[in-house]
Amino acid sequence: MPNWVYTKVRRNPSVDRLMLNEDGEVDFNLAVPMPQHEDGVFYANGGLGKEEEERYGTNNWYDWSIENWGVKWNACDSYFDEENIYFSTPWGFAEPYFNALAMLLDEGDELFVWSVEESHDFATVSRGSKRTGLNTIDYDSSEPGFNDVYCEVFDGLTVFEVGED
Repeated sequence: MPNWVYTKVRRNPSVDRLMLNEDGEVDFNLAVPMPQHEDGVFYANGGLGKEEEERYGTNNWYDWSIENWGVKWNACDSYFDEENIYFSTPWGFAEPYFNALAMLLDEGDELFVWSVEESHDFATVSRGSKRTGLNTIDYDSSEPGFNDVYCEVFDGLTVFEVGED
């Protein structure tokens, strides 16, 4: 069972176009598409056993996801309101994904991202644009600023059940 990272992204036209699919769910593939399964070239069909690892090496969904999205799976449990998009990812902040997303924004749009790991081990704040790329500040739970990020992500938010075991 993964530790979940809860993320909040401020909405703007670029962010909506690059993050929300036609069903209103966050889909990392819109901005950073995973390759399709191709026999003998790229493995994108389920679990990775010894046979798949021997045949494809690191040309598989898991290694590709970690390298290009920073997390093992696509976004989960997405929700949005008028101002923000909320979602969760397993075990980490999707920094490579957000780096790529920042570079795809329309000129003048900015990316603002806050995230907190569910066991309160870390938090991040990121800001980016096509011109600047992504700038991220990481906070350990013992550092000043951690509680501010936590409150920014969760204050008044009821979609996530934070801290449940």
